[in-house]
Amino acid sequence: MRLCPKFDSCSATICPLDPNWRLRDVLSRDATCTWLLEMARGGPEAPCVPEQIRSQVSTALPAILSSVGMGNLRSAMNRAAKSGSKRDPARLAHLRMQAA
Repeated sequence: MRLCPKFDSCSATICPLDPNWRLRDVLSRDATCTWLLEMARGGPEAPCVPEQIRSQVSTALPAILSSVGMGNLRSAMNRAAKSGSKRDPARLAHLRMQAA
């Protein structure tokens, strides 16, 4: 889990890098892993997910989504899939150009 660049500041209950994520309960107010949301937006090759954790997130995603009790997380992922990445370098560059 320490490979994650957000490890020190993350408050997501379900972490795809945590081998014990199945032991966690998700509440509606719980934060959702940034990388799970980015994977929902961009698929398995989501450019915003750091290379060092991409395969682990991609592997855990189907299991997490199919688990019982993950309805709130599934809803967040479905919403994310309908929107663009908040971390996509091309999108961020475009927004910076608009602001200038």
